[in-house]
Parts: sequence; C-alpha cells; structure tokens
Amino acid sequence: MDTMLIEAGLHHYETRLAMTQQERGEFRRTYFQRYDVENHLLIWCEVQTTWTELYLDLDRWNIFIEDDALNQYEPLKVFERSQPTRQMVMDVFPEFETKRRLPRWEIHQKSSMLCFPKQDFYQNPVLSPKVKFLKLVFQLNDDEKTKAEGIWAFKK
Repeated sequence: MDTMLIEAGLHHYETRLAMTQQERGEFRRTYFQRYDVENHLLIWCEVQTTWTELYLDLDRWNIFIEDDALNQYEPLKVFERSQPTRQMVMDVFPEFETKRRLPRWEIHQKSSMLCFPKQDFYQNPVLSPKVKFLKLVFQLNDDEKTKAEGIWAFKK
C-alpha cells in the first residue's frame, strides 16, 4: 500500500465513523505506529483455502517479496486476523442437477498485513524507479515446489 492508498483508507474510516478531530488524530497516530509506515512497505492480503485450516498457518510458509534483480526480502512483522469460516456450494448446471443434496465446502480465510523493509541492508530503497516488478511469494517450507505468487509490474 502506498501513501495515497493509506491516506484514502484512513479518510474513508474517519468519515464513515464520523470521528472527531481528536479521534482522527489518534486513529492516524495509532495506525502509523502499529505498522511503522515510515519504515515498512505494507502489503495487505487475504488468504483462503478449501483445504484444512492448517494451510493458513503462516509459520508453514516462507513469505518474501522479490524484485526483477532477484533481491528477496522477508517481512519484518506480520499481523494476522482470522475470519469466520464460510460455506460454499458448488455451482451446477440446472440440466445436470440431481436429487441428492449438493456438497458444501468450507472456506477458511485469514487477513494479514505483511510489513516489509523499505530499505535494504545498505540503506538503499527496496522500491526505486529502476525496479521493473515486485513479486509476492508464499513458498511451503517443507516443499519448495508448492508456492503461490502474485506480481506487480511497474510501468514507466
């Protein structure tokens, strides 16, 4: 999340909750302190699975961001929030419906705020105009072949 998105989000909640000026100031201070916005790149993500809830245990995963120069950075902090399990019914075409009851799948889900360093070991910015893309990777600790990734490609 960049500064513009953070500011838009804060403004949304301040307006929606009709905060007083004092409440707004405290809300902003708390947010900036909790996530250390000055020193962290923030990536908010929601992970979900129809498999066992164990797959949402982030300790089982090696999480990192990687740039086009193959520099990798692990999160310095991770904030997690579980969400209620929800039921999902698989869609079927009406002409193939059976009289049997359709199976329901449980979807386990979790929201996480991943706080990555804004600067590398040498105090260079992780994100600079030279960076062409940034990839977020979740790689299973026990099996390097099992991973999920997402990428942000930066346009010039």
